[in-house]
Amino acid sequence: MDTHSIDLKDDLVKTSILRDEKGTEYAPVAWDGAGPGGHHREGVLKFGALTGSPKQVTLVIKGVVGVAERVFTWDLAD
Repeated sequence: MDTHSIDLKDDLVKTSILRDEKGTEYAPVAWDGAGPGGHHREGVLKFGALTGSPKQVTLVIKGVVGVAERVFTWDLAD
Protein backbone atom coordinates (compact mmCIF):
# COMPACT_ATOMS: atom_id res chain seq x y z
CA MET A 1 0.00 0.00 0.00
CA ASP A 2 1.16 3.51 -0.73
CA THR A 3 -0.15 6.86 0.43
CA HIS A 4 1.27 10.32 0.90
CA SER A 5 -1.52 11.64 3.08
CA ILE A 6 -1.39 9.65 6.37
CA ASP A 7 0.51 6.92 8.18
CA LEU A 8 -0.53 3.37 7.35
CA LYS A 9 -0.89 2.25 10.95
CA ASP A 10 -3.98 -0.02 10.77
CA ASP A 11 -3.83 -3.62 11.93
CA LEU A 12 -4.90 -5.40 8.73
CA VAL A 13 -5.66 -8.63 10.62
CA LYS A 14 -8.37 -6.74 12.53
CA THR A 15 -9.73 -4.68 9.63
CA SER A 16 -9.82 -7.27 6.81
CA ILE A 17 -12.07 -10.14 5.79
CA LEU A 18 -12.05 -12.56 2.85
CA ARG A 19 -15.45 -13.63 1.47
CA ASP A 20 -16.29 -16.27 -1.14
CA GLU A 21 -19.17 -16.11 -3.62
CA LYS A 22 -21.40 -18.09 -1.23
CA GLY A 23 -20.95 -15.46 1.48
CA THR A 24 -18.63 -17.54 3.68
CA GLU A 25 -16.24 -15.21 5.50
CA TYR A 26 -12.68 -15.97 6.53
CA ALA A 27 -10.75 -13.90 9.05
CA PRO A 28 -7.02 -13.38 8.49
CA VAL A 29 -4.71 -15.44 10.67
CA ALA A 30 -1.56 -13.33 10.28
CA TRP A 31 0.17 -10.35 8.67
CA ASP A 32 3.71 -11.05 7.47
CA GLY A 33 5.33 -7.79 6.49
CA ALA A 34 6.14 -4.22 7.40
CA GLY A 35 4.96 -3.00 10.75
CA PRO A 36 2.51 -0.15 11.26
CA GLY A 37 3.42 3.39 10.26
CA GLY A 38 4.87 5.21 7.31
CA HIS A 39 3.53 5.94 3.85
CA HIS A 40 4.52 2.65 2.19
CA ARG A 41 3.61 -0.76 3.55
CA GLU A 42 4.25 -4.14 2.00
CA GLY A 43 3.47 -7.64 3.19
CA VAL A 44 1.28 -10.72 2.96
CA LEU A 45 -2.10 -11.02 4.64
CA LYS A 46 -2.51 -14.73 5.42
CA PHE A 47 -5.73 -16.73 5.63
CA GLY A 48 -6.37 -20.36 6.54
CA ALA A 49 -7.61 -22.90 4.01
CA LEU A 50 -10.83 -22.03 2.21
CA THR A 51 -13.83 -24.34 2.40
CA GLY A 52 -14.72 -26.16 -0.80
CA SER A 53 -13.54 -24.77 -4.12
CA PRO A 54 -14.65 -21.15 -4.35
CA LYS A 55 -14.96 -19.65 -7.81
CA GLN A 56 -14.50 -16.10 -6.54
CA VAL A 57 -13.05 -14.40 -3.46
CA THR A 58 -13.40 -10.82 -2.29
CA LEU A 59 -11.01 -9.09 0.08
CA VAL A 60 -12.61 -6.30 2.12
CA ILE A 61 -10.37 -3.91 4.07
CA LYS A 62 -12.26 -1.50 6.32
CA GLY A 63 -11.33 2.00 7.41
CA VAL A 64 -7.90 2.47 5.79
CA VAL A 65 -7.05 6.10 5.00
CA GLY A 66 -10.58 7.23 5.85
CA VAL A 67 -12.31 5.01 3.27
CA ALA A 68 -15.16 2.93 4.74
CA GLU A 69 -14.33 -0.17 2.65
CA ARG A 70 -11.81 -1.05 -0.02
CA VAL A 71 -12.97 -4.09 -2.01
CA PHE A 72 -10.84 -6.33 -4.24
CA THR A 73 -12.37 -9.31 -6.09
CA TRP A 74 -10.65 -12.18 -7.86
CA ASP A 75 -12.15 -14.88 -10.07
CA LEU A 76 -10.43 -18.21 -9.40
CA ALA A 77 -9.68 -20.75 -12.09
CA ASP A 78 -11.30 -24.18 -11.90
